[in-house]
Amino acid sequence: MSSTHQKIQSIRIVSTFFGLWISAYLLGGFENYVAFFLIFSLGILHGSNDITLIKRAYGSENLTFFKVLTSYIMLIGLGTALFFLVPMLALIIFIVFSAYHFGEQHFHFLQVKNTISAYLFYFGYGLFVITLILYLNASDALRIINQMIGVVVVLDVLRWTLLASAILTLVTGTMVYIKQKFNVFLELFYLLLFSVVFFIASLIWSFTLYFILWHSLPSLADQVEFLYKEVTKETIVRYIRASFIYWLLSVVGFFVLVQFFKDNPTVMLSFFFSFLAAITFPHVLVMHKILKH
Repeated sequence: MSSTHQKIQSIRIVSTFFGLWISAYLLGGFENYVAFFLIFSLGILHGSNDITLIKRAYGSENLTFFKVLTSYIMLIGLGTALFFLVPMLALIIFIVFSAYHFGEQHFHFLQVKNTISAYLFYFGYGLFVITLILYLNASDALRIINQMIGVVVVLDVLRWTLLASAILTLVTGTMVYIKQKFNVFLELFYLLLFSVVFFIASLIWSFTLYFILWHSLPSLADQVEFLYKEVTKETIVRYIRASFIYWLLSVVGFFVLVQFFKDNPTVMLSFFFSFLAAITFPHVLVMHKILKH
């Protein structure tokens, strides 16, 4: 693990406890605003430089800015269309993509990458974390899911998914561990910490703490290092400058659309997660390419 990621590890553990503590003093509505602010600052920022990353990762002179931008927008458009046309299928695809992406980012330090067991391990771990968030906030989660897909999903679906993902993580994690040792006790501590946080915090706050501290921050560090070979104050500023216009367009576009749903919090949250899903599809492909290097 690099020195940068060691620093991030310490920061996110302390910040997680702080985030859990401060949530007790945030009223429901204000907590949502703080969560949205964090997600639309650091969260969206970590996916705002995908176009530059694509050109660098694939290293082809034929990939012009226009071609990359067009392809990227088409993927986002396809994801958005799926949520309107076949929402259940879109949600399943989103969860599969996100689960793999979360797991791959969390275990980015593993050298055992391009194997079936590693792919399944990433997916199983990410799915377990996502389902844990939903299961420990089942009332709100099921209401939003049902709003998004128009089909009643019962608690047993979350319970069995949680069990299946735990078994998959255990089996494939053992296979990966045989090939490359990693700190199992530390990972178990993380899962225990997640369980406590997700049990106490609300759905949106649980998602925010994990998404920002445990996914976006290390992902940003990986991207800065990939683009500029090192993580310093100067390279972080260069990254922010390069991604600012894409980040601004994403944020403005979302807040313009959200005005249509501001009087219905459940619909707004449904749209919010649909929006995240649409921009997740191309981002997962980009980061998979980067983390293979």
